[in-house]
Amino acid sequence: MYVCMYCNFCFQVLIVGNQRYSCVKSRYNDGIATVSNKMRDGQRLFSTGVDKNKVSAIKEEIKRCGVEINKLEETIKQAIADEVMANRRQEELKKEVNSDAKQTQNGII
Repeated sequence: MYVCMYCNFCFQVLIVGNQRYSCVKSRYNDGIATVSNKMRDGQRLFSTGVDKNKVSAIKEEIKRCGVEINKLEETIKQAIADEVMANRRQEELKKEVNSDAKQTQNGII
């Protein structure tokens, strides 16, 4: 057993670089055997299975979110265009009110 000097935690397997160290404690006495093996490149020590159904469900959700994002982007573009049109109309109405006020001051109306 490898004991961490910082937290006193015991490790049965310790990997350093490309070297794998393991400890086995005897059932009959307190003896400990240590083994050191060199690992091959690309050796899969921590491989896990893949849940294909979960992967496909996540991909479908990503597609759905992409469609929703596109819809929201279009809504935002339309809102910005509506705001620009409203601002233009407001400026036109201000000019019209100002010209009417000038005409009233000059006694034209």
